[in-house]
Amino acid sequence: MLRTLRNRPSAIGQAGLLLGAALAGFLLARARHRAAVHRQEETRSRLLTNVIHELGRPLAALRAATSALLDGAAGDPPLAAELLQGMDGEIVRMAGLLDELTALRERTAGPLALALRPVDLNAWLPAVLAPWAAAASAAGLRWTTDLTGLEPDLTEPDLTGLGDLSGLPQARIDPDRLAAALGNLLSNAVKFTPRGGAVTVTSGVGADGWYCRVTDTGPGIAADDQARIFEPFARVPAGRRYPPGLGLGLAIARDIVQAHGGALTVASEPGAGATFTVRIQT
Repeated sequence: MLRTLRNRPSAIGQAGLLLGAALAGFLLARARHRAAVHRQEETRSRLLTNVIHELGRPLAALRAATSALLDGAAGDPPLAAELLQGMDGEIVRMAGLLDELTALRERTAGPLALALRPVDLNAWLPAVLAPWAAAASAAGLRWTTDLTGLEPDLTEPDLTGLGDLSGLPQARIDPDRLAAALGNLLSNAVKFTPRGGAVTVTSGVGADGWYCRVTDTGPGIAADDQARIFEPFARVPAGRRYPPGLGLGLAIARDIVQAHGGALTVASEPGAGATFTVRIQT
């Protein structure tokens, strides 16, 4: 009996410790839940703000153009054609916004589903690069590739084939999804490089498998922005390099690459251009 009484304080102390640990765990879980709810609310708020902003500008432009046409501009064929061309451009931008919203729905629906299959990169990569070679040429940029250790000058792009790519491997990828990810990088490179600048695409096999690197001579990205540009809905101060839209393009591109078991990274300095690198095991 005496031994039992002596052990009782120790048992009570252990029970207190267990109760304290359980309470601490409950409070920690509650704090994490509240933080998650707060992040969801912030995300929803940023989404609504961005959608309002991105829809407001093209709708205002369309309203101004239709008002001008109704007020008599339709009787001036050159002016009417200019207004209609501008309206078409705004509609294209709104279609891009719809694409981003569709991608957001897929992103929040769960893990990204890929249709993986063996793909010969020698045949696939030229088809992905060709339209962007044309876009770079139209924008007055010098386009070069280095895909086999050579570096052909593609200022006048050959849209039917971008050189001998026989050195690239076969990879198990989702060709449409990965083309979309590369297309985002290439679109940004063309968009942010001033006329007279250059966009260079290099691809090959390294220690980490297949890589594709997109380098431009645009304004570059500040160090404190380089992590944020991959965050959905992120915004940076005006005047810095950042694509218009909902701010989903690079986030979705990284999701696609990571779903392939790969990595998407950026290296840049303000005023010195930017290099985005996709790496995927083959």
